[in-house]
Amino acid sequence: MKILVISNLYPPYYEGGYELGCMEVVKALEKRGHRVWVLTSTYGCSKPLIEDNIYRLLSYNDSPWRDKGNVFPFLFREIIQANFLRNFIKQKKPEVAFIWSMAGLSKLLLLTIEDMSIPMLYCISGEWLTRNWLNDAWFEFWNEGKRVVWKNLVKKGLKVPCILLCNLWRLPYKNRELKVKHAYFVSKYLQDVHRAAGISPRISKVI
Repeated sequence: MKILVISNLYPPYYEGGYELGCMEVVKALEKRGHRVWVLTSTYGCSKPLIEDNIYRLLSYNDSPWRDKGNVFPFLFREIIQANFLRNFIKQKKPEVAFIWSMAGLSKLLLLTIEDMSIPMLYCISGEWLTRNWLNDAWFEFWNEGKRVVWKNLVKKGLKVPCILLCNLWRLPYKNRELKVKHAYFVSKYLQDVHRAAGISPRISKVI
């Protein structure tokens, strides 16, 4: 089976057990004969790197974006990354996307995978899906909120080129609920936390 693994961090550049667990699972899958690609961030690297099947190319930000002076570069980077993912999937043709922690990564990536109708399996070993989703910078930009007039005009002006690029590359840009259909949790506690937040996968197990 051809598998695309997406994780915010990946050893040797990591912060905790989530990323180590991801690496161990990747090694186990490869030993069983599966073809695995890992797409992760440039965390710990001075520049984007490709090492065999490890692609350290994604932008990582461990706090919600708030820098109003970098709006356009930020939006352009989000779209470029999502388009890269779309092309990567079209080229490699993975049969499943294995999602690990997305904390610090753009959630637009997840919706891009959804729109390509690839089965997705989530390994949930933390609360990033409940804590970070609504604060994601990309969707914060599209959400309507109370702003002064000039800020609304600037925002509307920026939306036009973004919509054109998204439509050109067939990328989602409107905020919507994520469809988590298949997931396994490392504890019953995390499963309950996600259920309380309205995230109840159709197939859900505690491992």
